Amino acid sequence: MSKQILAYGGYTATMIKNRAEIPLSADMSLGAGSLSATTVNCQNINMSLIKNTLGSSSTKLSELSLTPLVNKYSNFGPCHWAQSGTTGAGATLYAYVPSPYYMGSFAGYNHGALAPYILSDNRTDTLYSDATFGQYWIQASVLLGEVDWKSKAITIPPIKGIAMEWSVIGDAGSKVTQYIDFPTTDYLSDGIAGISYDFNFSATTYTAGYSSTRTGISRFYFCADSAHSHQELCAVPNLSGWTQTMTYRVAPIFEKFLYTGTTAGLVSYNSGGYSSDLNATTLSGHTNTNYLDPNDWTKLYVYWYGIDTNGNGAGDIDGRALFGNGHYYYGKKCDSGGTWQTGWVFLGACSDFNTNGLLVNQLITLSFGIFPPDSNTLTFGEKFKICVSKTLPPDNFG
Repeated sequence: MSKQILAYGGYTATMIKNRAEIPLSADMSLGAGSLSATTVNCQNINMSLIKNTLGSSSTKLSELSLTPLVNKYSNFGPCHWAQSGTTGAGATLYAYVPSPYYMGSFAGYNHGALAPYILSDNRTDTLYSDATFGQYWIQASVLLGEVDWKSKAITIPPIKGIAMEWSVIGDAGSKVTQYIDFPTTDYLSDGIAGISYDFNFSATTYTAGYSSTRTGISRFYFCADSAHSHQELCAVPNLSGWTQTMTYRVAPIFEKFLYTGTTAGLVSYNSGGYSSDLNATTLSGHTNTNYLDPNDWTKLYVYWYGIDTNGNGAGDIDGRALFGNGHYYYGKKCDSGGTWQTGWVFLGACSDFNTNGLLVNQLITLSFGIFPPDSNTLTFGEKFKICVSKTLPPDNFG
């Protein structure tokens, strides 16, 4: 028994020949000349080879064609596919074997053919550090196996693409669907990549610890082309989608910057959401209600003033240091229940911040790194304070 089979879906004649188990490799040859990339000639297809490949004891063609030992996901074989149920949600595809039965239907049969499966995805429980809005892209790459779904599956209208639907449990307006039309060729061998969805955490209510957990569900289905408005046809065999639970946690809250000691010449500058309770002798009570990441940077805005001895309205050149020269960072944190830790934690020495060469009576900006206490264990949503002092501040300071 001999038969010629054709390349399809991005699978070349060489790929088909190399994966096939019926007939033997020595009994398969590529087409001559320009047909070498598209045709495979199969010789010596016989009952004994079919029986042994399937692992069956039968020698009847009808039984070999109908046995569940046949891999229905081999494109070359006795199995065809048809839709079960009404087109749309809930419809499935099932494999069947039409009669009469032909030995040639096994030409190119691959007993190890794979069902459609998710090749890769980025599912994970993810921590977010934005205070007001959180997004996460759910991405998946899908391989549809060897079956030429566009020609071997009977649906009305015909299968022309794949869709992934994503929705968040408890949010009726969250459902989104992405459609990918199959290219004319290469839709099987290259896989379907770039299926992605926005897992949205906007408008959430945060629980203790400033976190919100939401669960999304997804499903895959075959669809028609854009000319048929990507009508849903039936589920993709073996692709059941997944349920994904993700937690959104906001970053720690930088509550206060505190200064102990006296530094003449400093007043507040009410800018950028910073409080205006600074004064000429202390930098105490600097409050920022924003959410900041550990090891983030913040800025302190102050106005440096002095005596205008020159009478030019600009003030004098100043050379005094603000910070540094023996100042140190200390910190403490507050848990989500509102309890501040006991005692200040030493964080390190300050860099020098000075006004050397700057005119008095002007705005200056001090930038410094925030290193929250126990930053490795700081829980998202917790508050923390930073203090600059020459000595360890008292526990009740700030």
